[in-house]
Amino acid sequence: MSILSIGPRIMNTVKIQDMAPKTWFKDPKESSIWLTCYKAFRMPLEQLNGFHTVDLEKTRLVFLNGTLNYFEAGKPKTEIGSDGQFVMDAGQPSMKTTSQGTYVLLIAPFEVDGVENSEAETRDKIRDAIGLLANLFGRNIVFQHMFDNVIQLDGDKTTSFSQTFENPFFFPEVNFNSNGIVTLQETSTAISKLTTREKNRTYLLLRWFQYALYDPDGPSSFIKYWIAIETLAMPDTSNIRPINEALVKLYGLTVEAANQHFYVGRILNLRSKIVHDGLIVPINAHLLRYLEALYSDLFAIKLGIYCKKRAEAMLLDSACELQNFLKMG
Repeated sequence: MSILSIGPRIMNTVKIQDMAPKTWFKDPKESSIWLTCYKAFRMPLEQLNGFHTVDLEKTRLVFLNGTLNYFEAGKPKTEIGSDGQFVMDAGQPSMKTTSQGTYVLLIAPFEVDGVENSEAETRDKIRDAIGLLANLFGRNIVFQHMFDNVIQLDGDKTTSFSQTFENPFFFPEVNFNSNGIVTLQETSTAISKLTTREKNRTYLLLRWFQYALYDPDGPSSFIKYWIAIETLAMPDTSNIRPINEALVKLYGLTVEAANQHFYVGRILNLRSKIVHDGLIVPINAHLLRYLEALYSDLFAIKLGIYCKKRAEAMLLDSACELQNFLKMG
């Protein structure tokens, strides 16, 4: 199944499995590769005589002009009934063939001699390579994402990925009663009364919050939540005292107690280690939800609107073990 056609100058076919470096594996029967494909645009054909292979530290890149066969998972549709039951239509998976064009293949080891790497770590290797390519050659070299496949080196088994489905029962119930409508209207009025500078900052931090909300990558989402919090409550990006002082007003603690209770210093420390020290660490989903709640509290304090005290509610949840999630921070 995993065959690509090179052309039009070189009319032949190549198995994608054969493009993986042999040095990655000792036992091909127990190994697989992760393949990500992007279509390039405005990349002159004369720059590609057949295909080029470039090895980076963690990935192999293949640049080619031709067509590719790949496996596409069905496009699932999910409905949730009023009784909380999920009704899922997985769709119909099928083999697809791309149009003739210029493509970049990014190949990384996935299962190595029977030991499977994590999906998150493998996607990060691919993201590193995409970022490098776009930095050196511009967006057009990785203009359009085509597919992700996991391909067994021994045999024809190919795995594809459908869209991620998030469980709505992981998130709090919506309370959109008459009081909620009033709060929404009061919030809009409060924003409209801000100075032009503060109004622009408020809309900017709302955008960062939205970016974080839907970012599927944990560390990236974490950084975006923190940028939203910084924009909201930190005139100096290294000084968390304004955040703690705001929490003091809401919760009636001392500044030191607020810092310890709400883990703001440890969160900033983790952010600094990721941004400045290059710490690569998985980010727990509960930590992201906590940042969402902390932002919500600070937003309400800043605008002087009703605050639901969501951060405290998260800390009272036994599943939200922030002290464990922040140990590396």
